[in-house]
Amino acid sequence: GLTVLAGMIVLVGIYEYSQIALAPLKLPRGYNVWFVLLCASATASVVVAKHSSFLILGFAASLYLSGAMWIDRKGVENISVWRFLTIGLFGLVYFGTFAAAAVKILATPQGERWFALLLGIVFAGDIAAYFGGKAFGKTKLMPEVSPGKTLAGSVSGVAGSIVASVLLAQMVLPHLAIWFLVVMAAVAAFFGQSGDLLISLIKRIANVKDSGKIMPGHGGVLDRLDGVILAAPTIYAAMVYSDLLLNMI
Repeated sequence: GLTVLAGMIVLVGIYEYSQIALAPLKLPRGYNVWFVLLCASATASVVVAKHSSFLILGFAASLYLSGAMWIDRKGVENISVWRFLTIGLFGLVYFGTFAAAAVKILATPQGERWFALLLGIVFAGDIAAYFGGKAFGKTKLMPEVSPGKTLAGSVSGVAGSIVASVLLAQMVLPHLAIWFLVVMAAVAAFFGQSGDLLISLIKRIANVKDSGKIMPGHGGVLDRLDGVILAAPTIYAAMVYSDLLLNMI
């Protein structure tokens, strides 16, 4: 049930991306429909597949690029098609790799425990970054992308993620070593913050405040889960290789 729910949420995220990143190109409706259908299909296939994710994404990318070239192009400028190809290809990789990893975690044994750890790391990092930035923030982190974020907030966020990881793991995955949790949380926190900045960049270019309106007062799916999506591959890799790494060291 959680896997299906997560998949539906990702589908909403794909639609939001098409609206803020591709719709401004003002191409015929067929282009956006093509992106949403193929991106959703590729992401679902990656989630289900065990060892052929790379081939699925490669085939999906080839199909996306080829299909976009053959869609009715009457009155469409070449530069607009090129932008659709590049922006859409990024979206395909974004959802087919990062978002798919988040859903794939839930589809594995004990996946709900690792998924809880993923959410705890990212959300605790967000909270710590907010309060750390309010208390100590002076130097702006990346004002041209997100004016409110500070360097102190970023550092506080990483620290908060590490603390949350260690505490939460004691309840859901107590066999994990402290050093493993610290390294995993620090890497995931960095990618989580990068994911937040990435969606902020896309929204700033599209000149929109929120990615969607599905959650009144909070924006869209991408507004709330941007950090989770980019941090997901780190947690997925930690889940897959945890036993190997813990036995080696």
